[in-house]
Amino acid sequence: VMCLQAVPAASTAASVHIRHVGTPSYELVVSDGLTTGGGSVMAASVSAHSRRALKSDISYLDEAAERRAYDEVKALRHARFRYKAGGPNAPLVRGLIYEDAPKSIRSAPGKSIVMENRLANMELALKAANRQILILETKTAAMEKGR
Repeated sequence: VMCLQAVPAASTAASVHIRHVGTPSYELVVSDGLTTGGGSVMAASVSAHSRRALKSDISYLDEAAERRAYDEVKALRHARFRYKAGGPNAPLVRGLIYEDAPKSIRSAPGKSIVMENRLANMELALKAANRQILILETKTAAMEKGR
């Protein structure tokens, strides 16, 4: 169930607010008229609730999870493509192909890549890379000291 609410905008463009009711079963895809998913959504007051009080079953990820994320980020295969719905003259875009992406960043169920999961993977990968840099710096300092 979705609620559409028209809102007068300050500009000449129309504005529609969409609020879901209950737990959504489907993903809304915005189209620019040429390509499915090629439209734009402008969001206001969007926040990811990070407070501990809003969460349960919290467990922190270990170094092995960070390493897996690092390996997944390294394995990402970016591509250039056109959306079929836009026809042969549709603009070329860059991005990822759902079927090529690791399961950790895919939506479930669905056919899209979840940006929040992708960002979390990048952060974990960065932690793993920084840990490797620290280890190498320590080894280098020890070797230089031994000279």
